[in-house]
Amino acid sequence: MNYKLNELVEIHSGVVLSRKEAPPESPNAIPYQRLTLRALSDAGTIQRTELEQYHSREVLDPELFTTADDIVVRLCTPINPVLIQNEQAGILIPSQLAAIRVKESAALMPSYLRGYLSQGSVLDTLQAAEHGTAQRTIKVKSLLDLELDLPPLRIQEQVAEIDTLSRRREALQRSEFGDRSREELEAEVSSDMDSLEEIREDTGHRFALFPAVAFSILAILLAALYGLWTKQPYILGAGFMCVGAIIFFLRYSRIRQAAQRAFAEQERILRKYKVSIPEDVPGVYTDFCALEDAVLEGAAEEKRSRDRYDHAVEELHRLEDAAVNELDFAGGDTEAARLSRMLHTARQEASALAAKISGLNGRLSAMGDPMVVASSLRDKQTQYQMIQSEYDAITLAQELLREADQEIQSRFSPALSGLAAKYMNEMTGGRYEDVLVGQDFSARTRVQGDTVARDAEFLSAGTADLMYLAVRLAVCELALPEGEPCPLILDDALVNLDETREAQAMNLLKRIALKRQVILFTCRKPAGFEKE
Repeated sequence: MNYKLNELVEIHSGVVLSRKEAPPESPNAIPYQRLTLRALSDAGTIQRTELEQYHSREVLDPELFTTADDIVVRLCTPINPVLIQNEQAGILIPSQLAAIRVKESAALMPSYLRGYLSQGSVLDTLQAAEHGTAQRTIKVKSLLDLELDLPPLRIQEQVAEIDTLSRRREALQRSEFGDRSREELEAEVSSDMDSLEEIREDTGHRFALFPAVAFSILAILLAALYGLWTKQPYILGAGFMCVGAIIFFLRYSRIRQAAQRAFAEQERILRKYKVSIPEDVPGVYTDFCALEDAVLEGAAEEKRSRDRYDHAVEELHRLEDAAVNELDFAGGDTEAARLSRMLHTARQEASALAAKISGLNGRLSAMGDPMVVASSLRDKQTQYQMIQSEYDAITLAQELLREADQEIQSRFSPALSGLAAKYMNEMTGGRYEDVLVGQDFSARTRVQGDTVARDAEFLSAGTADLMYLAVRLAVCELALPEGEPCPLILDDALVNLDETREAQAMNLLKRIALKRQVILFTCRKPAGFEKE
């Protein structure tokens, strides 16, 4: 039976953190751990390394934190649904995310709902609902309008188990250890740990720079004394000190280069295991072994379930065959079987005669008057020619419209990107110098000096708002008529900005207001606002 998602769940959007944030050094700041877009992996897990620290001016509502059995999703594509476990409860949810909580009255398992939300068809439905928006955002209403097939709880549990096993297999395949044997992995981890221990021992004996500096100073002093009294022992001592300083400097340089190579090797090994300290490497291998054991155990359970299912199907077929043999009216020797065969033969003969009669009647009806048939044929041919001409004209018009649309897009996108980049540069004080707008109006921006542009999900909420504000202002400038400037209406477009960028954005809006009226709705007085 199908249900709307709003009948089964409640969705709680995250909080706009900039309104309640306090400086970390503030004595009244309350620390919290908060989720980020990158913390929700496409494997359906939370990456602890991507969590961030947040300080609030006040105690926050418990509804704004994750609880066990919540399903946290991103309010942009891909949504990456994650089922919250007990140890992941109590993490702050920002405005870019939302928590889906199953109603107590709903016969719905959260694990089954997580598997449903991770399907590609659900993502296609959400993208179709948000078609035409410049930013790939997902509205809470679009989530609530989704339709869900709700089977019995026993079926939901089986589907959830299959989904869990599938995610474990995917995580195992994406693991940094690959599909090598346990013995090879253990030997590799042991070798890497030995290398890290050697690096730690080597870098623990550092050669100080003080002797080289001391020898240099003594050489300078002796040379100065020689300049005053011109006695040979002073200049000889200065020479010996210079040689000693050079030797110590060379030794220090070699030891420093060796230490740099050791640190580089340590960094390579840590990146390999995706950890920040050497002590975490054994934990990564232990987690991998646990995941592999869970996958193997799940695969064995899946095989046992399939064997039980195949056995049940075979037993069902056997019972059906036995029942059919007991009720056989066609292959037996009873009087009922003989009469059944006679009835079946008679029905076949009657059906064949009816088909012949129907065919003859159809031929007689189709013949009709030859003159009428010829006239009708000419009319049909004339109609066909007219329809063919209309079809050719429509096809030609479609091709011309498609070519014109492509030409307009190829001309409009560069101009839009250039003007949006100009606005973005002005509102960020020159930090961001490029805005790249695709033909589908998706946008990316590039920091001055960087070579790679960043998508919106890799920007802060304030920078993403600035980028799409620049795109919208550029679209208005290029698309709206010049002779009759119409007003621009903005609703709380600067809410996620700090004071500096808010003032820069206000300066841009003031300059635009010289040509057209700008109406800005906001819940607070913007920085740099002056009543004129």
